[in-house]
Amino acid sequence: AVPILLAGNSYLLKHAPNVLGSAELIGKVFADAGFPEGIFGWVNATNDGVSHAINDRRIAAVTVTGSVRAGAAIGAQAGAALKKCVLELGGSDPFIVLNDADLDLAVNAAVAGRYQNTGQVCAAAKRFIVEAGVADTFTQRFVDAVKALKMGAPDEEDNYIGPMARFDLRDELHQQVQAT
Repeated sequence: AVPILLAGNSYLLKHAPNVLGSAELIGKVFADAGFPEGIFGWVNATNDGVSHAINDRRIAAVTVTGSVRAGAAIGAQAGAALKKCVLELGGSDPFIVLNDADLDLAVNAAVAGRYQNTGQVCAAAKRFIVEAGVADTFTQRFVDAVKALKMGAPDEEDNYIGPMARFDLRDELHQQVQAT
């Protein structure tokens, strides 16, 4: 939202249904930062509500961060309404570690990149490409650092790994583990 707002546009966020509190907090941050009232807003909308918003003449562009299925639906609607559209779907950029890397820094960044928000971030590091000369050392340090992460309730400051955001995500992960 920040680049869009700084370019002089307003921003309307349709958040995922399981993160209402985050959407409210983002609005509060913008208000506290002194952004003009009404320049940033959020809606708790159904799929039909999103379709209605895309077709509203006041909406100039649509961006989606989410699944390929969501992107296909939103992209088709935005195209039919002749709206500019940006789709960020299931990104999986590689985390690359070269032989001359500062391994302390690389390991810390890799663990944070993979496990931020319990690893439930679309941009979380998922693919690690490590040059052979440092692969064994990096891997061992990464594994040790992950083992050291404290799991528990998300409201306890020392905990880094908390619960899954939704039951369906937990169930899918459990099935994946059982299948291996």
